[in-house]
Amino acid sequence: MPNFQGRCWQAGATGILDQIELEERIAWSGISSCSKWVDFITKECSDKKEVLFMIDTVYAKDISKYSTNPCSLEILLMPGTHLVVKNIEPYKEDNTLTLVHLQELTEAEQEAAKSTQLISNSQFEQTSTSKHRSFSLSSNNKINVH
Repeated sequence: MPNFQGRCWQAGATGILDQIELEERIAWSGISSCSKWVDFITKECSDKKEVLFMIDTVYAKDISKYSTNPCSLEILLMPGTHLVVKNIEPYKEDNTLTLVHLQELTEAEQEAAKSTQLISNSQFEQTSTSKHRSFSLSSNNKINVH
C-alpha cells in the first residue's frame, strides 16, 4: 500500500492531556484507524469531552478503498509511528473538544533526534534528546499513553 502524506484525524480521551506536552516526541505503539474527514471523527465525539488529534502524516496508509465504510476515508497509522506534539488548544468548531496537533517525523528527523553527548570520563554515550512515550488504541477506540 502506498504511503499517505497529508492530514488525518483521531479522537482520544481527555486524560491524555495530562500526559503530553508541547514538542514532546511520542511513538504510536499499535495500528490506529484515523480519518481524512474531520467531520466523521467529530460526529463520534458529539456530547463528549474529548481530544481531537489532527495528525500530519508522512508514512500512514490510505485504506479507504478497502474499508468496510468507504465514507470514513480511513487512514491507518502503523505501529511505531513517531510523532511530535506541535500544538494543544481548544478546537474552534466545538468548545467541548481539545485539539492536539501531531506531526509525523520522517526517518531523517527520527535520526536527528539522537545525539552523541560527551560524558565526564571522556566516553561517548548515545542518548535521545527528548523523552519518548508510546500510544496505543484501546478496545473502545480510545488512545492510551504508555
